[in-house]
Amino acid sequence: MKTLDRYMLAQLLGPLGFFTLVFVGIIWLTQSLKLLDYVVGNSSAAMLFLEFSSLILPRVILQVLPVSAFAAALYTINKLYGESELVVMLGSGLSPWALLRPMLIFGAGVMALLLLLSLYLVPRSTTLLAERRLAVGNELVSSILTPGAFMHPERGVTVFVDDASTSGELRGIFLHDQRDLRNVTTYTADKALLLSDDAFLRIVMFDGLAQIYGAPRDTLSAVQFEQFSYDFEMDTASADDRKKSAVEYPLRDLFSPTQEMLDIPKRDEALYVAAGVEKLMTPSIALFLPALALATILFGGYQRRGFSRRIIFAVIAGIAVQVLAIAALSAIRTNAALAPLGLLPAGTAAGLTFFLLWRLSGRRAAGAEVVA
Repeated sequence: MKTLDRYMLAQLLGPLGFFTLVFVGIIWLTQSLKLLDYVVGNSSAAMLFLEFSSLILPRVILQVLPVSAFAAALYTINKLYGESELVVMLGSGLSPWALLRPMLIFGAGVMALLLLLSLYLVPRSTTLLAERRLAVGNELVSSILTPGAFMHPERGVTVFVDDASTSGELRGIFLHDQRDLRNVTTYTADKALLLSDDAFLRIVMFDGLAQIYGAPRDTLSAVQFEQFSYDFEMDTASADDRKKSAVEYPLRDLFSPTQEMLDIPKRDEALYVAAGVEKLMTPSIALFLPALALATILFGGYQRRGFSRRIIFAVIAGIAVQVLAIAALSAIRTNAALAPLGLLPAGTAAGLTFFLLWRLSGRRAAGAEVVA
């Protein structure tokens, strides 16, 4: 590796780390907050939240890293131009193609990391997260049987049991249901039975009282009952029965789905092929995004007033590549035969990069002839 390549890579790595940390931190936080529903009421809520949050991290990095690499390239090139380092390099006879090589090396490194994430880490973490969510759901029975504690088996539902036996007999039941804020209901009963199988979880209460608060008219109604059943919506399927998401399958299965995969409701060959294309498309785009940033900044030449217009143009070009990726995936999801469209976004980024550098090289050669 040449000295120039090492220097450019060293300049790129710092901004890459900064932008990755910032973008990952923001998106990771917003995604992690969605997991609170799975851990509220669990006796190990803090550890469970950390575990769930760590399992979504690979997917967040996969989404963020191409953007971070593009932003790092724009920042570095603009910085080197602002400090006149690129002006000196180009003025000493260095061609734009020589600057392209460290950008492609940088893009190749990002692509390799994205392939690791896309083909192994994200599928594995997605599987582990789904299995842990299922396990937490299946722990609902034991959590309700915990006497003397307020439990939250579902969002908007609070259960308190004064005493419980291992056979499912409950005493001193308090159940507060505020899933529908227009009709909030509180159930109390002296005794109850907890019934469950693979399909449902039901509390059968005896000799109790239901208090219903109607928000529209601000009324409170009380109804005594001898027996009342309350069902919980829960997924008690085993890990073996769980249907994998498309991202969890290996690449070879996505491009050649088995009949078992096709028998899953709302799944077809096009969906699996699109998932396989996406696993390869994201890394391939990242290979050329830093080079595209270089080409768009260099193409306009040096300006004392800065490069805000060219940075905006580079951002628009990067967004256009991402829009092409979204459009290509949408088309592939409707027809698996359109899978070659997955090459279009990376091909567009590469084509635009080489076109701009070719025009720039021709312009520099013409200028050199005029000077001569």
